[in-house]
Amino acid sequence: MMNPYLFLIYQNIMRSRMMGQPNLYGIPYAMPNFPYVNPPAFQPPPRSAPPLKYQPMAAEKQPPKPPKPTNPLLTEVSKFTAKNLDAAALDKITELYGLNVQDIYELSPGQQWMFDEAQVVTSTFFTQALLKIVGKVNVAAFRQNLDKVVNKHDGLRTAFVHTGLTKPYQVVLKSRQAELLLRDFSQQDESEIDDLLEQQMLADRRRGFDLERDVLIRIAIYKLDEASSAILISLPHITFDGVSAMILFKELFIDYAFNESGKAIEEIAAGRYTNYMDWLATVDKEQEKKYWVELLTDLPAFRPIPGYQPCALEFVKASSAVVLDEAISQKLQTVQARSKATLNNVIQTAWGVMLQRIYQMEDVTIGAISSGREGAVENVNHILGGMVNAIPVRIKADPSLLFKDLVSQVRKQFFESMENAHCSPNEIKKWLGREMPLFDHLLNFQNFAGAADMRKMPDLPGISLVGTESFDYLASDLCVYLVTTKNKLQANFVYNANTFSTGTIKLLQNNFVRVIEQICDNPDMPISHIQTDSMEAFRKIEKNEEFERLQVVGKLKEMKLFAGLTDEVIKRILQMAKVRSYTADDRIVKLDGKPQQFMVILNGFAELSVKSLEGWLTPVRILKAGDTVGLDAIIDEAKSFWEVTAFSDNVEVLVLERFTILELLSKYAELRINLLSLVHDQLKISTRLWVNAE
Repeated sequence: MMNPYLFLIYQNIMRSRMMGQPNLYGIPYAMPNFPYVNPPAFQPPPRSAPPLKYQPMAAEKQPPKPPKPTNPLLTEVSKFTAKNLDAAALDKITELYGLNVQDIYELSPGQQWMFDEAQVVTSTFFTQALLKIVGKVNVAAFRQNLDKVVNKHDGLRTAFVHTGLTKPYQVVLKSRQAELLLRDFSQQDESEIDDLLEQQMLADRRRGFDLERDVLIRIAIYKLDEASSAILISLPHITFDGVSAMILFKELFIDYAFNESGKAIEEIAAGRYTNYMDWLATVDKEQEKKYWVELLTDLPAFRPIPGYQPCALEFVKASSAVVLDEAISQKLQTVQARSKATLNNVIQTAWGVMLQRIYQMEDVTIGAISSGREGAVENVNHILGGMVNAIPVRIKADPSLLFKDLVSQVRKQFFESMENAHCSPNEIKKWLGREMPLFDHLLNFQNFAGAADMRKMPDLPGISLVGTESFDYLASDLCVYLVTTKNKLQANFVYNANTFSTGTIKLLQNNFVRVIEQICDNPDMPISHIQTDSMEAFRKIEKNEEFERLQVVGKLKEMKLFAGLTDEVIKRILQMAKVRSYTADDRIVKLDGKPQQFMVILNGFAELSVKSLEGWLTPVRILKAGDTVGLDAIIDEAKSFWEVTAFSDNVEVLVLERFTILELLSKYAELRINLLSLVHDQLKISTRLWVNAE
């Protein structure tokens, strides 16, 4: 038997021989049929060699991403009026409106002015009309007629796209339905109807318009009783002007009334807004730039109109009219004829001279309204859309110049300015490299931009118009609307009551009339001879009003409700409030209403009466200075069962709207604590009264 160790050696040698490799023991051997070969010795790999690394398998190739779908509007871009539309604008438009796009325009000059001032339209550039009618409204027929009017006019199907884009566009949609709201006020007390409607108008203005997403026309029908209704219409000025108002009211109400009565009425073909935009594209902007730079290049620093007090609070509309008698109005027409100018030019010059004399300056600028409908556009006065624009009018003259000569100068300038009125005020500022405003108030002759006078609507079959109310705000805190009626010139000052006081408006009116009377007596008068009040007169009024405000602030600081608040905070509260005066037996708060106001007695005494379960009205308490009325107004849907009347003469009450007091409570912790303390005190008083009554 072979030794096992020798057998392993033999086996290794034989295996190595067969494979032609050296054996482990270095024993030479010869391959069969080959000469003897001594193979090289086996060399192990060097120790310094790097270790083997793990090599993962190559990742599988990902399939290519599918190409981004093409915006379907790209295939129609050549059909749109706006040129150079980029992919971002088309993507945004598709995101908002899908394929419901009929046309895309750039903004007109007036629309650009309005857009620059306010992208979310609340009170700014907001127009409203409220019509009170006697006659039953067929809501279904009215809805059908409203849809017909909206489908007819591109301006009522327009939206404005701007978020994330380098410039805004207006988009005309193929179809859009106007918002129509129905409310029933027939169960309300008749004495409360006017207040309710006023609150509805205010609430709708506060709601405003989102130009990208909202339908830009809203109508609400309020049923007042079985035979009468009120209709509220709200639109933004960016799609609507005075001519548009006449078109809308004709088609919305006159056509509806005649159709309901079965009478035929001629339908007027709508003008196409795209024709206006095509015409605007032919305007030579370089020429307009040259004109405005030459006219305004040395414009002095901006000065606000006398009496203006900046305020961040919302626009509170107030108005005051002054009417020139027939004799003065006729003399004005004589001055106009001698100057070979328009009455508008004479008024602009008189207003500018008034500012020059008050400021003691030779150079002032005012804003004027351009209707925008002077272009050679087919059916331009049948187009429903925003065309109105504002342009600067510069009144510059040496004091020795005669008034009549200045009128001629203004006439020539205004004519040339109207020829170059196809750019927005911000464009002009950009060309001038100017940061300051060009003007801060507007003169609007014949009320081009205002809503149509609905009182002049013809008698309609089945409907009688018994009352109207309107709201029209063109972003300036003072607009002077001038119109001639019955041979008399009327100047209606529409202003923001938060920035102008009644006293300063009255002083402006007095100076305006004073200048008119002087130039009517002597049009050849040098400008330096025209007499007005100085800025000191306006400062005196402001000081007196500030003194009165400080007195009220002093009263408020002594009251428990306002304890711990700074003078600045109390002044701000006073700015947001109204002070009302009452005499003995005047009703301050009505019974069974839903209070929307919070009141503080400032002066005098008032009587608080409560309605008993049997329906009797029982006096329970005398309110004095510092006492509050209307805590219910802070609670939603709270209904009062008490009434407050003036117990003495000269009762003064500070009035805060419900939304205002809620805003103040959210900002000032001291006010919240003070109010809780007052509530606690009133609860103790009420409990004591109840115990004594038992």
